[in-house]
Amino acid sequence: MIAVVGVGSMGAALVEGLLAADHPPEAMILVDRNQDKLDAFAGRGVMVGSDVAAVGAADWVIVAVKPYAMSATLGSLAAHLKPSATLISVAAGIDTAAIEAEFDRIAVVRAMPNTPALIGEAMTGVSPGLHVTPEQLQGACEILGAVGEVAVVPEDQLDALTAISGSGPAYLFYVAEALAEGAVSQGLPPELADRLVRQTLRGAALLFDASESDAAELRRRVTSKGGTTQAAVVVFDEADLKATFGAAVAAATNRSRELRGQS
Repeated sequence: MIAVVGVGSMGAALVEGLLAADHPPEAMILVDRNQDKLDAFAGRGVMVGSDVAAVGAADWVIVAVKPYAMSATLGSLAAHLKPSATLISVAAGIDTAAIEAEFDRIAVVRAMPNTPALIGEAMTGVSPGLHVTPEQLQGACEILGAVGEVAVVPEDQLDALTAISGSGPAYLFYVAEALAEGAVSQGLPPELADRLVRQTLRGAALLFDASESDAAELRRRVTSKGGTTQAAVVVFDEADLKATFGAAVAAATNRSRELRGQS
């Protein structure tokens, strides 16, 4: 039995991904105080409710609340979790030691999935806590693997991973937004601009995934000397775009560390 506590965007994405991967709906419990969020799963065979006592039936408890709500949520769960349960936290910046401190002894797996979990294409980083057995870690990876790829990393690398794959989809959407605006500024209709950007990013991502070459080599193959792509790349280089992306990743990594320090 899997319980999901907190059915916000990430919790809902995980639930949808698990259901799409044919996880039995009757073996899932969703807990949230917001009835509207629960109503989205009504009639689909999933147990829903607002009482955290329901997690007592679960062997796996995914806590998908915002970091600021984590302490109160853990406090409410403490009296109900099975001693043998594994808690999977997807709260950004809150380390396993902080969660373990809320309980006498509990197996905690810290995970950072991203929103492509909704379509089974997540990239999830996973770090085991002090009391996690190899079997529990494998089980957590199998659950999260239902919605995409999983990488097990040391916990001290999870802040940087959060800045890349956790926040990364937003960076690409930002690029898509900027490209579409640029297309419109050059006279293309918004509908066509949107279509061009969507398919270009999709095709590039699929090509990147299928290729054995790295991103730099794939970029070079498109960048003919004196051509249109080179003209654009010169502008990127003059703006030091790589440094900007590096600074953005550093800022996101540092914010993850700050959130951990506030937990």
